Amino acid sequence: MGVEKPKADVDNTARRKWDKEDFSEKASKREKEEQEGAELDWREAKRQKRLARDPLHQGLIQERGSIKARDYKLNLDSRRGKSQIVGAVGGLSQQPGYYCSVCDCVLKDNLAYLDHINGKGHNRALGLNNNKVEKSSASAVKDRMAELKRKKEQAKAQSDAVDEMEARIQSRRDAEEAERRRKKEAAKQKKVNNNLHDNGDDDDDNDDTGDLTAAALGTDPEIAKMMGFTGFGGM
Repeated sequence: MGVEKPKADVDNTARRKWDKEDFSEKASKREKEEQEGAELDWREAKRQKRLARDPLHQGLIQERGSIKARDYKLNLDSRRGKSQIVGAVGGLSQQPGYYCSVCDCVLKDNLAYLDHINGKGHNRALGLNNNKVEKSSASAVKDRMAELKRKKEQAKAQSDAVDEMEARIQSRRDAEEAERRRKKEAAKQKKVNNNLHDNGDDDDDNDDTGDLTAAALGTDPEIAKMMGFTGFGGM
């Protein structure tokens, strides 16, 4: 048998040294890869959602149309000054903000909503080509100008009708105010005439009283007045 060599002693008292820079670099690399993977997944999900809304991709249309001006007016003030109860349960259309039924999303304010409906994604969902704009013909321009002229005339006619109605109302108010003042003056004059009539009767009564006093004294009425006898019980 051979002679066994003595085993070397193992030093278990020393601590293991870690390369912090190496591990930090590996952690950063792993985190970056995870972020890139998540971003790729998010982009792919967004692309799939966009394709699901695209009528050309679904086969609903054969060719994209041209972008043209809206033939309707946006109502951005429909929710101004209104309160809304927001719940945890409910679709996006029940959430606060501006809901786009074409893209099934909610925009928080009117500026974001305008940017969205004028954006490429929204136009593609409508089946429009963002690089192709509809050209206006001479007849279309004439029709548009005629329509604007007609709307202007209608607005002027409505304004004239409103002015006429306001003038009639003001004339009626003036007539009622004049009639009210006339009745008031008539009542005032009637009151003055009644007071004058009542004062005239009192003077006649006083004259009769003076005559009676003079008759009772057996003197002339004028002499009785000069002496201060104006009636019974007074001087």
